[in-house]
Amino acid sequence: MGWIVMARDECGDETRVSNSEWSSEGEALIEAAALRDRYPEYRGWWVETLRDKDYYLNTYTYDWEEY
Repeated sequence: MGWIVMARDECGDETRVSNSEWSSEGEALIEAAALRDRYPEYRGWWVETLRDKDYYLNTYTYDWEEY
């Protein structure tokens, strides 16, 4: 599972700040701390799991016979 850094700007819009994907939450938190000084326009910072195709394939089970 991958981890990414997210932020909220002064308008309240959420965005993914960098293209980096981390294998652990701790590594993503280190990047968030470094990016916080570089981008003062962002008000809130957090780390979340990357929800890509692999995430949904591992999370949900599909009944392929139905299709």
